[in-house]
Amino acid sequence: MSPSIRNTVRRHPEGITIGLVILISLAFAVITQGGWVSIGNLQSISQVTAVLAIMAFGEAMVIATGEIDISVGSVSGIGALTFLGLAPMVGSGLALLAAIACGIFIGALNGVFVALLGLPSLLVTLGTLFLFQGIGYAATSAFSFAATDAVRQELIYNTVGGGNIAGVNVAAIWALIVLVVLQLIVFETLLEIESWLSAEMPLQDQGAQPR
Repeated sequence: MSPSIRNTVRRHPEGITIGLVILISLAFAVITQGGWVSIGNLQSISQVTAVLAIMAFGEAMVIATGEIDISVGSVSGIGALTFLGLAPMVGSGLALLAAIACGIFIGALNGVFVALLGLPSLLVTLGTLFLFQGIGYAATSAFSFAATDAVRQELIYNTVGGGNIAGVNVAAIWALIVLVVLQLIVFETLLEIESWLSAEMPLQDQGAQPR
């Protein structure tokens, strides 16, 4: 592999992922004789995949720091239950804020044990995984959680992922926005800073040499 291709792949690794997704999609389309690429199926897949993608983006940032968070699924579940439980009573706006607050609380709880107490992130998030998974199971066994027709008509509900724009689920659009922002922050800004530091260090070393 030539150095130019290697550098391009290194700077844009998402291209490989996109290429694999396209190849796998084509394979499924051939196997199902076109049924897999129907409009309804693609809308359903895009909605589910977008939610998982947004969580994966956050998980990638955690892994990039040398840690791991395996409680992300439970955090997502608690946030969803909080939103669905409160939205019919207080509206989608306050329910969304409450769901975000739950996510911040659980993240801060993990952070206290990992950053301040020095415990391994794997063990800490394993504990919170089972803790909030149990809370979710207990809540769903006692109550029913679903978006009512009134909630589905609210603007905020449709804006954060419940609606569609030109046949595309809004959650997929949010996933693309998050991907672009992370691309600019991680693969552009930070790599430029790394390149600048790499160029400056030899100059500083030369200036520090005794005459």
